[in-house]
Amino acid sequence: AVDGKVLRGSGATGFAQVTLLAALDHAAGTILAQRQIDSKTNEIPEARILLDGMDIAGSVITMDALHTQRETARHLREHDAHYVFTVKANQPALLTACHQ
Repeated sequence: AVDGKVLRGSGATGFAQVTLLAALDHAAGTILAQRQIDSKTNEIPEARILLDGMDIAGSVITMDALHTQRETARHLREHDAHYVFTVKANQPALLTACHQ
């Protein structure tokens, strides 16, 4: 799984919030890789960078609705990985297509 979290209390007065993006192994309960996300970017491109440093061939990668992007799916398949994405109302056309 790939998931990002803002560190609680990191956005205190005068300080920028710190967001960490992690790749987790559900079965082992361990973090396999983690990186801080620069405030000038977001989780979407950073997830691809995070996974580039890992051997994900044959793995099933789960990601939340934010990462349900064509480019992310393409990137995973180019690395011989499989994926399960969440589809929510943030992509209404895709959600409608899934319901049909």
